[in-house]
Amino acid sequence: MREYLNDISEANRRLGMRLRADPKTRWAMIPGDWRFHPYLFLALATLIVAALLAIGAFAWWANRVVFDDAYISYRYAENLIKGNGLVYNPGERVEGYTNFLWVLIGAAALAIGWDASEATQYLGVAAYLVTLAITSIFFLIKVVERRVTPLLLLPFLLTLVLPGGYAASSGSGLETSFVALLLLAMGYFRYIHQPSSRFGRSAMLLLPSVACLTRVESVLAVFARAVATVVYERRLRRSFRSALSRTALEVAPTVFVVLGYLGWKLSYYGDILPNSYYAKGADQFNFAAGFLYLKAFCQSNPQVFPLFVLIAIGWISLKSARTAAFYTYGSITIVLYLSYIVKVGGDFMQYRFVWQLYPLYVVLSIVGLASVTRNTVAVALLLSATVVMGSVHDVVLEKRYGMQSLEEMNRYATEGREIGPLLSKLLPEKTVIATTLAGTMAYRSRLKIIDQWGLNDSYVRHYPRPHNYFRGHRKYATDEHLKKRGVSLCFAHPVVCKCSALCKQNLPNVFIRMGDNRCLRSWYFQQKDQLTEYFCEHPQWFILHNVECKRR
Repeated sequence: MREYLNDISEANRRLGMRLRADPKTRWAMIPGDWRFHPYLFLALATLIVAALLAIGAFAWWANRVVFDDAYISYRYAENLIKGNGLVYNPGERVEGYTNFLWVLIGAAALAIGWDASEATQYLGVAAYLVTLAITSIFFLIKVVERRVTPLLLLPFLLTLVLPGGYAASSGSGLETSFVALLLLAMGYFRYIHQPSSRFGRSAMLLLPSVACLTRVESVLAVFARAVATVVYERRLRRSFRSALSRTALEVAPTVFVVLGYLGWKLSYYGDILPNSYYAKGADQFNFAAGFLYLKAFCQSNPQVFPLFVLIAIGWISLKSARTAAFYTYGSITIVLYLSYIVKVGGDFMQYRFVWQLYPLYVVLSIVGLASVTRNTVAVALLLSATVVMGSVHDVVLEKRYGMQSLEEMNRYATEGREIGPLLSKLLPEKTVIATTLAGTMAYRSRLKIIDQWGLNDSYVRHYPRPHNYFRGHRKYATDEHLKKRGVSLCFAHPVVCKCSALCKQNLPNVFIRMGDNRCLRSWYFQQKDQLTEYFCEHPQWFILHNVECKRR
């Protein structure tokens, strides 16, 4: 903060010199030096940041959602704490998660007696709020450099709060906002605001390793930062050889950590890529689905177009070595990530992949906005208003290849959190069930679960590619496979209906009473005498259809 105050004082001194030299420029600046008094600016900046954080927290709270997939990570974390290893079902080494460090965070929460879902949800929201703080501080610094009052362009920051689903998804239990913070911090604290303390510099060097352990595809950002570091060193007039040497020393710890992590995965799981990567068909090239994914995102968030214009303006106005390096890092990271998203076809969860890039994208545009502001406040205000208006656009879901809304995902997770404990209470401990809701039902029930979509099943992932591509979950366990795995009850995605008007099938059904005249339907896939007798002995819990009870 002391550095910021010194910068403000220097800006104040230069502003006075410019006004005395050319009074005609007064119209383009703040009328009077008092607004650049360091402590007054600090008070104003604190007020702005606090207001933005309050709005962001409210945007999350008013629209908060939880994703079922987050509970897959919690199940792995729970098994780790119980001594079963990083597994979904004890004894089966299958990597069904894609967020290693996030799983460890959940395990740490469980170890100290805190619910893993609460810990990760609040951590995600905290990461989102820290992202808002970093962005607003960078914005205010640019405001000072360009001599324009922040009150004129403050609405621009709302582009990080208003987009549909962005704030809400930060508390979903997944690592989306945490990764977004890491991608932003990797560039911001390396080039824009380099820490002065030894601890800060060490933490800055560890950020790439943390990002890669959270999401493996963060190696794309590590590559981008390596290129940006070479650009930065060359801008400081160092030789190309010296720039490469410095970059290699900086990247070496991350390379060491990533290679060690991949080596462990290969020895523990037998593959360096997660099982879900194959189960979802991400090993194929799904360009059509990927392009439509990005197209629908742009339709939902038209503010990305004026932001892109501002980024282009920022490229033209680059002067300092730090800003040039940050722009290089951010641009390469965004291009590589978007290429990856197009290749895998996007994701069925409402734009969570793109939200990881969004804060970095907004921060890049701020440089261009500051450059425009220097010439004419009117144009800057117009662009700022356009960005804000685009941020409140209705959400457009890409349905051709499958995409679920936040409301749908939250509904499934809510149902699963209710159903899981019920199954744990009513079904015998050794009952094997199959479901496509492999997160909440599995974590809350503690039963052996066969994932019908194969995210946590190494056999299903090897199924041939379906003829018609469907984003997210492409492969479905066959009846033969479920029979081999000893499945008794199949639920797929839970179907709940009235007990007084059962949603019967032309199959053996077991309906589990949930209370309030609600019954959960299951397919009695493999009938076992002992289990059937148990169902028949407890009519207060179960309603049977096409299942015969032995008469005594």
